[in-house]
Amino acid sequence: MSKKECDTVTDMVGGALPYHMDLPDSVRNETQRRWEKNEVKILCATIAFGKTVNKPNVRFVIHHTLPQSLEQYERQCALAGTDGQLSHCVLLYSFNDHLRVLRLIKEDIPKPPPNVMAMKEGSLKNVLRYCENVAECRRKKLAAAFDEKYSAEQCIATAGPCTICEALMDGKQPLKLYDFTGEALAVFASMRMLRNTCISYMADIFRGCLTKKRVKQTMDDHSHGRLPFFGLGSGLTDTDCQRFMQKLVIDDYLYLRLTSTRHMTVIGYAALGKKGSNLLNKYKQQENVPPNERIYLHVSDAKEKRRSSKGHTDLDGDDQTNNNANKRKRLSSAK
Repeated sequence: MSKKECDTVTDMVGGALPYHMDLPDSVRNETQRRWEKNEVKILCATIAFGKTVNKPNVRFVIHHTLPQSLEQYERQCALAGTDGQLSHCVLLYSFNDHLRVLRLIKEDIPKPPPNVMAMKEGSLKNVLRYCENVAECRRKKLAAAFDEKYSAEQCIATAGPCTICEALMDGKQPLKLYDFTGEALAVFASMRMLRNTCISYMADIFRGCLTKKRVKQTMDDHSHGRLPFFGLGSGLTDTDCQRFMQKLVIDDYLYLRLTSTRHMTVIGYAALGKKGSNLLNKYKQQENVPPNERIYLHVSDAKEKRRSSKGHTDLDGDDQTNNNANKRKRLSSAK
């Protein structure tokens, strides 16, 4: 988190102390001393603190802000449970968090060389892939990023499995993998007709969502109900429609143009990326796309048959709107 966020969260959490580089050395040293002596239970700190920590009984590491890389995430998680006792690592996540992280990266390096920015964006997208993963053991996924081997069976055997393995242990049905190549091509073909559009609104178009008054009015005003991908996701939940659009961004089929608002927030407007353009120009029909270039997504399984795009397996969906689609998810695992 930033220094400002560090102070803000400290004020929200009772009994916590802040730790960041804008504080005087004497204050930081005293804060660390009190924490190591167990006089303070909670610290709200920037990544500067983790470099000096040597405390065995850390029970929780909570990431309030999206890490910039999996390496950074792994280093910070490693602070928990060094005494071998059960400890927890929690990451609070929303897809839009990465827009602010990108802005912070660009502010830190005002004119970065293209290769440096591409490397940092690639690292951040690896974090997004980790967070958006809904089907594979989180520990296995993280280990694979560092060329290490770990199995879901090992995770299940621990005292605190990751959230995905825990859900399977509780009897929750795993999500199924579907081919969304046809839907993706329809999105790509529509991009020239969309201007200054966020992917959350594109997800509403994809689902054919006409129950939200403001969304319906916007669609009517701009004839977005006639777009090729309108309603193709009508058999999906709001969450899965959002995840589909997010996947197209994470996998570089679409890209987001960052714009700062007068309230100092960051908005990302979707545009067709080179990868999406190449796929559209190369394969006009989804039937021609080879397996290694097709686009797949794990989604909730179905109960009621809905319409879907040509060539796509019919999906059953939950017709209830998930109003928490854009809220931050809690991704956690125990150590």
